[in-house]
Amino acid sequence: MKKQFILYGIGMVLLTGCVSEQRETVPPVPAAVAGFTEKVPLDATLPEKVWNGLPEYTMSKYRTFGSMPPATKVRETWEKSPFEVKIRILEDRENLCFAFRVTNDDVRALKQQNQIPLYQYGDTVEVFIATSANNRYGEFYVSAGGNTASIIYPSRSFNGSVLTSLQTLMPGVRVAARVQGTLNHDSDADKGWTAVMSLSKKELEKALQAKFEPGTTWYVLFAAYGISSRRSFVTYASWPELPRTNFHLLEYYAPLQLKGVKK
Repeated sequence: MKKQFILYGIGMVLLTGCVSEQRETVPPVPAAVAGFTEKVPLDATLPEKVWNGLPEYTMSKYRTFGSMPPATKVRETWEKSPFEVKIRILEDRENLCFAFRVTNDDVRALKQQNQIPLYQYGDTVEVFIATSANNRYGEFYVSAGGNTASIIYPSRSFNGSVLTSLQTLMPGVRVAARVQGTLNHDSDADKGWTAVMSLSKKELEKALQAKFEPGTTWYVLFAAYGISSRRSFVTYASWPELPRTNFHLLEYYAPLQLKGVKK
């Protein structure tokens, strides 16, 4: 998470009212492999000719309601209301691009505005990017309503809520989203939503003070928030899988393998 954490150096305390799930073991951190094309269209329909054939990654979900009493846990099951997020990564000469396919039966975006904590208002996917060059990292949002936001952290010792209030949207962030169903209505069952995010490599280099060049490793983590009137709690998810529900564990971010022409 982010704004809902108080940072004590590397440690973070969850303040959401739900207990963060902790896992004794997680799989080894995999690589995040990006494809390459000359130009990626900002098209939330995710055209097959652009995105098919690329590695696809599925987020792991976290049971933040795990410490609830037995009667609550019996009532709250994912099987009653599926939530799933799949990701693909594509690079072009100027941008890093990400495609998301989200399965959710009640898609929400209660406030449609840029550069706000979108996860507080509904379905949101986030991209976290860090490098081996320094402690800086970025957090970039896309909501089901097609809005976006960015936070550039000088390090984990900075509070996200404070930074959001002080920073403007990073240049070169573009998003598009498309809902398969009806946004903000629970009278029907939605299929979910799709989205694409494009981040300027030039602007990422400026913001994170690192270069897309040999000797510098770039890392990525994807996170998601899913809400539904058919579930009692927010569903959190990420790829790679984390040992606890904390999206700022940089040590578990996946190294990004870029196949395109280096800048």
